[in-house]
Amino acid sequence: MKTLLALLISFFLFGYVYSQESDFSAGYVVTTAGDTLKGKVRDRKYGFQDELINKLTVKMENGKVKRVKKKNVVTYSWGGEEFERMKVSTEIPFVKIDVSSDEFMVRIVDGSVELYKHYYNDFDCGTIEYLYFIKDRVTDDFKRLPVIGYKSIIRKYFLGKDRITAKLDNSGYRYGDIPDLIREGNSERR
Repeated sequence: MKTLLALLISFFLFGYVYSQESDFSAGYVVTTAGDTLKGKVRDRKYGFQDELINKLTVKMENGKVKRVKKKNVVTYSWGGEEFERMKVSTEIPFVKIDVSSDEFMVRIVDGSVELYKHYYNDFDCGTIEYLYFIKDRVTDDFKRLPVIGYKSIIRKYFLGKDRITAKLDNSGYRYGDIPDLIREGNSERR
């Protein structure tokens, strides 16, 4: 009986340690002080937990562990993606109030029109989801692309581009196809 109990306890402890270690990925963190911390990075928590914990953990190459507050991070790399801290201003529907916050975004398309991906915690489904944000480098116009209604916003960024407009009119075009469309629009916009 004691052997079985010891096996069960070691099994659960191994699972806990493994799950904690699997949150780490090779990367780096650049702080507002200009320091670059390289090693294994554990990403911040999404959603409500992010507001409570609000830190990145870095296991540096020299063996030390550092925790860095989100407000002190300029950019970081985790899971093969580079996250940039950006000021995002969105309007709350119906009450027409602008709310501004610092968010971490991944730039996935570069060019005269840039596309960013923002990850968030969908509490209803218990999964990590994402939204796209679009930015015009010339006018510095920065907008969220909602899942419903994104086509009309993209049209404004590519006025006079008939191929892009035709693709947006195609009913088979989906939200996940936006990066390809922005890349194509940037190549035509030059």
